[in-house]
Amino acid sequence: PLSGSTILYPVGHWVDWYSRPMIEMLKRRGEEFEIIAAIESWADGDLLFPEFPEWYQARKLDPIRGIAYKLILNSAYGKTAETVSKVCKVKGNLRFQDIIIPSEESGGMYRRYDAPGRYSNFAIAAHITSEVQARLTEASLCAPNRVALLATDGILFEGAEPVQGLSPLGSSLGDWDGPSGSDGAVIVGCGFYSLLQQSKWD
Repeated sequence: PLSGSTILYPVGHWVDWYSRPMIEMLKRRGEEFEIIAAIESWADGDLLFPEFPEWYQARKLDPIRGIAYKLILNSAYGKTAETVSKVCKVKGNLRFQDIIIPSEESGGMYRRYDAPGRYSNFAIAAHITSEVQARLTEASLCAPNRVALLATDGILFEGAEPVQGLSPLGSSLGDWDGPSGSDGAVIVGCGFYSLLQQSKWD
């Protein structure tokens, strides 16, 4: 929530679920917290997809293979979070949340439900989401009064002054790319905005 130009943060004590990237971010900031219970999915420091940093750099060197690498990198998260809609015949009592599909051919009722996809791994999907969330949260705290927009994987600050503390800056996978400036912006909401760059709206 905002009060004038100041971001207000929750105060007091509360219990919630957090993944490792958020916990590591809290540690770096010196925040006080207590871990009540934890589930560890993989060893500390292990990359979820060890090949990805190499593929990310390789896509710039080979235009043909680069297309394949780009498609793999862009779809990896989606495949781990994927669900597939299926139907089954209704047996027993209906539930309030059921999506019912009548079938005239069989004379029965069928329930539609979401099942994990072939490559689904919700622990990995949640970790990827949390990694990005932690990076965006930490970046926004570098200049909290200047945050204009938080996007899925980027952040827009007000003003022309450089934001101190954003790291690392570079061209490797996971680095912050920028900073890049604009002459103005129209922000309607999340994912619905336009930037004015070199007298053109983008």
